[in-house]
Amino acid sequence: MKNNLLEDKNIIITGGNKGIGLEIATKLIENGANVISLNRSNSKNKISENKHYHQIKCNINNFERLKNVIEQIKTNYQNIDILINNAGIIDFKPFVESDLNTIHNILNTNFISAINLTYLILPNMIKHKNGLILNISSVAALYNYANCAIYNASKSGLLSFSRSLRNETRKTGIKIIDILAGPTNTDIWDLEMREKFHSQMINPSAIAEISVESIINSFKNNLIIEEIIITPQNGGLEI
Repeated sequence: MKNNLLEDKNIIITGGNKGIGLEIATKLIENGANVISLNRSNSKNKISENKHYHQIKCNINNFERLKNVIEQIKTNYQNIDILINNAGIIDFKPFVESDLNTIHNILNTNFISAINLTYLILPNMIKHKNGLILNISSVAALYNYANCAIYNASKSGLLSFSRSLRNETRKTGIKIIDILAGPTNTDIWDLEMREKFHSQMINPSAIAEISVESIINSFKNNLIIEEIIITPQNGGLEI
């Protein structure tokens, strides 16, 4: 059901062209929001023709490119109401088998890009005393899983950053929410894993529904929904 609280809100999301990001973008548009998706590569998807959905090809790990894109968005939309840091990658292997390029790519995509986007957007939110930042994170921020140490570190870092920033901005009217999701059925997993463990994975549309509801409830109440942990009913994966 459409909620007017998101009507005409301007929302930036990273990786909003597939997986959880696409499902979130879809639900935001259903509620009347304008969604700008920053993607490494644009794609045709179920909402790509919608007039409220705009894709911008942008390597979010390139700060100068990111800065230019955000400045252009500010020019076109005047105000950015919501930032959703959704983009994320993982590499399942022991740390000693990882190469430095992959390590840096994971840290930059999952953690540093979120800091950079927040750095570029938050000051204007504070100026207007209104705005919301939603970070799509992982239960890996809380639990130390083997064979994905850098992914764990990136998500733990993002959560720590959010917690500190939330306390800094609490009295400015800014809301910062973290969604800590368990294993979700997206292409972050290879096809064999998705087929084998699908019954122990969350549907991305469920993550999206909870995420958008948390945004709506934050705008209509004098409260902050700080952190939401979402896990599969059947428990985690035994890999």
